[in-house]
Amino acid sequence: MVWLHLPAAVWGMLIEFTAWPCPLTALEINWLQAAGEVGYAGGFIERYLIQLLYPVEITNAVQLLLGFAVFVTNVLVYMLVRRRWQRAGRDEG
Repeated sequence: MVWLHLPAAVWGMLIEFTAWPCPLTALEINWLQAAGEVGYAGGFIERYLIQLLYPVEITNAVQLLLGFAVFVTNVLVYMLVRRRWQRAGRDEG
């Protein structure tokens, strides 16, 4: 699972740090239009989640802080997982 999670985590952090658009948003808008619906401006997060996850007026500083928090959390979790693997290896040997 690590090899699936790490690229997804890096992608999420890059989107937060650089404000890149998510390609899945463009795919969703294309599918909505193909179904005869009206697309929407902005991204998926702005349309569905911004009111739930972010304050009304999020600043770049807050967005960078959130991305950094994701990064630090992942580093700490992977350090703990690695330590457990190392301990398990020593216990077996």
